[in-house]
Amino acid sequence: MPTKEEVWKPLIDSLADVLQGVLGKSVTMTLGDEIAPSAIESDLGKVFYASYNLSGDLSGSAAIILRGEDALNIANLMLQVFGMMAATLEDDMVVSTLAELANQMISAFTNTMAGTYGKTSEIEPVDNQILSIEEIPDNLKYFSITMDIEGIGNTTMYIGLSPEVVDIIDSFASSPQAEEPAPAPATGASGSGAAPAPAPAGGATGPTDFVSGKVARGAEGVQEVDFAPLQPADNVRPYPENLDLLLDVNVTISVEIGRTKMTLRELLSLGEGSIIQLDKLAGEPMNVLVNGKVIARGEVVVIDESFGVRILEIVDKRERLMNV
Repeated sequence: MPTKEEVWKPLIDSLADVLQGVLGKSVTMTLGDEIAPSAIESDLGKVFYASYNLSGDLSGSAAIILRGEDALNIANLMLQVFGMMAATLEDDMVVSTLAELANQMISAFTNTMAGTYGKTSEIEPVDNQILSIEEIPDNLKYFSITMDIEGIGNTTMYIGLSPEVVDIIDSFASSPQAEEPAPAPATGASGSGAAPAPAPAGGATGPTDFVSGKVARGAEGVQEVDFAPLQPADNVRPYPENLDLLLDVNVTISVEIGRTKMTLRELLSLGEGSIIQLDKLAGEPMNVLVNGKVIARGEVVVIDESFGVRILEIVDKRERLMNV
């Protein structure tokens, strides 16, 4: 009979696999204890909270929680491939990025539940938001998950699940061992009572027979299979070229005509008709910024009655990274 740790391990490993694939860094996760919502800590006093409704075999609610500074660090690791970096947890770009990550995580969790234990479910995203730790809902059971992320170190995330969902998962660790029928004694021509080899256990093999790649129950003498080491494929694209996870992240594009500095006295003296001289010469390209970072330069054009910008130059990737 598998232990509770063995039952939960493939589910937690699926979360680590998602984060490792997104960051391109080594990630390990370990399930901790169940904790009360009031025990969740965050250095910024806030957390990223993604909530979901589950229907099907797993019916209830689920949530992914990332602590304040950890959430910001993870989001910036994901965004740095664009040469961008957010300064605050409340940045819309951070929330959108972490929402995509949480969606991938909860999908991996339920897919593993279906593949390993035969319990399928449909996922409906409810909300993605920044909450203070006092606002964390108390209708779920929360479990701490210790994460060791290359380049960040030890951090903590939390997964919240409805009590009925937790009961279903835990039931695989407390299911009674299936009883095998006793073999009937053989009767030969001489009436000998010699017993033949035991027949296979009755009943179909269910998903609970395997936990994290190891046999959890079954016939005696079954041995764990040793697989040959996997070799990297030549045609696999290295991460950061795979940006599918971030394609739906919203960003703000702005065009900068120019800049200048003035004293507070000069600022207060401005009035209608005042002219502010900028650092750009007439005809010079304008800076195109994404979330405050220069990514291109272009010229202003008029389309019908609206202003637009024609891209003349894409800023070199090295320059974008230096501007982070």
